[in-house]
Amino acid sequence: MLNKPSFNIRIEKFLKFLLNHSSVNQQKQVELPKGIPTMDFHQRTANFGIFERREDLFPTKPKPRIRPTETVEEKEKGLVIAKKQLTLYNNIATWVTDILSDASVEEILFSPYFFKILNLEKGEIDLALNVAYALIRRAESDANLIIKILTKRIKHPQHNIAIWEMKITYKN
Repeated sequence: MLNKPSFNIRIEKFLKFLLNHSSVNQQKQVELPKGIPTMDFHQRTANFGIFERREDLFPTKPKPRIRPTETVEEKEKGLVIAKKQLTLYNNIATWVTDILSDASVEEILFSPYFFKILNLEKGEIDLALNVAYALIRRAESDANLIIKILTKRIKHPQHNIAIWEMKITYKN
């Protein structure tokens, strides 16, 4: 592996040595010390013409906008999905508000809320998981909110689901 700082220092010392022992001729070119060959670098120049396309003489034609046709069924389907997502966000916000208001009074355990949400949603875990993630994200942004995750597993009696216990509280 290359030691970059050491390598850079050695390169700088070499270049400094070259420049200290070099001279500048009358054409303002650097002459290297004797014994070091000089190299000519030839840069090829382009041999093609550049033509300017003036917008006032050659205006670009706008491409026709193709609007996708939307059927009534697709519109209704999209509306149903949007309403479902909005309802999910509202439910998450409601549960987070309820849990945090209870946590502001005293330290609470999250598992009863998680399993209550699970029972109300008839075993669907999406809302309960989103509430848990929303609480964790809120704890990251709110310095007064403390969430302790315990390694104690709590299992739901009817569903085959287990979670680690979380204690939620506010700093006094």
